Amino acid sequence: MSCGPGRGVRCAGRLGPQPRRPRDGSEEAGSSIALLDGAPQVSLARVSKEGEKLLEDALKLDLPERAALAAELLASLDGAPDEDAEAAWAAEIARRAARARSGDDPGRPWSEVRARVRDGLAKR
Repeated sequence: MSCGPGRGVRCAGRLGPQPRRPRDGSEEAGSSIALLDGAPQVSLARVSKEGEKLLEDALKLDLPERAALAAELLASLDGAPDEDAEAAWAAEIARRAARARSGDDPGRPWSEVRARVRDGLAKR
């Protein structure tokens, strides 16, 4: 499938045209955003005018600021942290750190670990 106008597929980092929101303001059909030089070309589906303005302003930020903002937005979708999971990870980290400090587990040489990772990636 090729990319370009009217095809609705990703092209070199841009999202091509998708069906637009009906002019009556309903949210039935989606619209799209074409990112070209960081500026939106059309509106996003199911995003208010205020949201579109926020996106426009966000796209004007430099890369590190956009990345930080994106990370915060994504984190906000996770919901409340699972306290049991947090406690389990903290205990696991403490256990691994204690084992490493004790010398009971000498670990593996970097060359061995790197080779194992490369082999695993090559099989994908």
